[in-house]
Amino acid sequence: MKKIHHTETLVYYDGAQVFEGRDMIGGCYIGVLIDSLDSAAHYVVAGVSAGHMESFRTGALDLKTLLVEGSKDAWYVTQTCNDFADPLALQEQTGSIADTDFLPEDGFVLCEPSS
Repeated sequence: MKKIHHTETLVYYDGAQVFEGRDMIGGCYIGVLIDSLDSAAHYVVAGVSAGHMESFRTGALDLKTLLVEGSKDAWYVTQTCNDFADPLALQEQTGSIADTDFLPEDGFVLCEPSS
């Protein structure tokens, strides 16, 4: 089973809403909160290229596009009960992420793009 480590919380509101993670060989992942039940936070996760992550960080790419692009090869769900102290075990999902209710609204960016 694939595992990742939380590296940075990108959006925080009463807990991590969006985070960046890395696998053992340095692959980059984006995680987005989908549910918080019974003291466990559940996230949808997709692997993303370093270039796409940088575009998201600078506001040139929105979160929905980042997830959809990253999920073309595979996408996952995971959960944490301890604020990312332990590695996150990723459970691979089938079908298209676009057919789920997990995607954020269009246009969510970390910052406004600089011109």
